[in-house]
Amino acid sequence: MCSTRGGNRPANSRPILFTPFAITVVSLVALFIFLNERRSSEHSDAILGITKPKEEKKSFPRESPSVPTPRTGWSTRNIEQLSMWMECQRKLRWEKEKWVGRQGLKLLLLGDSITEHLTGASVGVVSQRFDEVKAAFDSSFEDDTTLALGISGDQTQHLLWRLGEGGELEGLEPEFVHILIGTNNLGAGFAPIGAFEGIKAVVDLVRETVPPSTRIILEEIFPREFRNPSQEQEKVAKVNEMIREYWKEEDGTGGGITLAQCGRAFVTDETKGFNEGAWRVKIPLMPDKLHPSASGVKLWMDCIKAQMRNI
Repeated sequence: MCSTRGGNRPANSRPILFTPFAITVVSLVALFIFLNERRSSEHSDAILGITKPKEEKKSFPRESPSVPTPRTGWSTRNIEQLSMWMECQRKLRWEKEKWVGRQGLKLLLLGDSITEHLTGASVGVVSQRFDEVKAAFDSSFEDDTTLALGISGDQTQHLLWRLGEGGELEGLEPEFVHILIGTNNLGAGFAPIGAFEGIKAVVDLVRETVPPSTRIILEEIFPREFRNPSQEQEKVAKVNEMIREYWKEEDGTGGGITLAQCGRAFVTDETKGFNEGAWRVKIPLMPDKLHPSASGVKLWMDCIKAQMRNI
């Protein structure tokens, strides 16, 4: 017997929601949602190999800019990134060992990705993206007298650990040490005073470790407009102001520190605007508004060499 539900619909018809086509579409959509949620969950849970949602990353102890530490779950996205960092740090220590007991190391550069890109790599992985940057660096120092030790993403506390427990500095006798670090501290949300305290700790450690004859070139943080231009400019300006005051105090006591302001060449206003945090990055020199291009590296190296000649 036929039911009266459904009005005048033909007896052999079915609601549109139960047609084979509709069932197939609904099934595919459900499968897509399930797989997408699973992939997202797996990606966000891979923090140091522990199954935790991404938001629980806050459970890792917050690092301090002036306390040496290797990268941890707080400063890496997942176990793969942490493993890459550890392997990269071992490579840098191995590169450094080539200079232990040798004379002739004129310039040692310490830092983060801005420094590491000079070697043509990022977290130890060589990439064609940085070929021109590496070539610009190599052409600036044609003889084998330089050593660049940087790891992309590093903050002051990571450089402190690398130079101390990581063994990247012990035994080296460079004529000059160039230090550029701290921009990633600002990117990680630290206040300018925290970044500066980390920078100062790096300078202190370097000064305690290298021979008294080594001259330290302390670079102001480069301009950045990576995420929030106005806030980043203000923070960079505040850190650099602290660096200048620190340099004045140390230079007056014979601290062996030279201040470098090479980053001013990367902005449209190289004087007042840079001091006050009101600038615009020159895109040809810093295409991503964070890292120098090959042309930017050439200007940077020329600036460093000028500093070395004037000391």
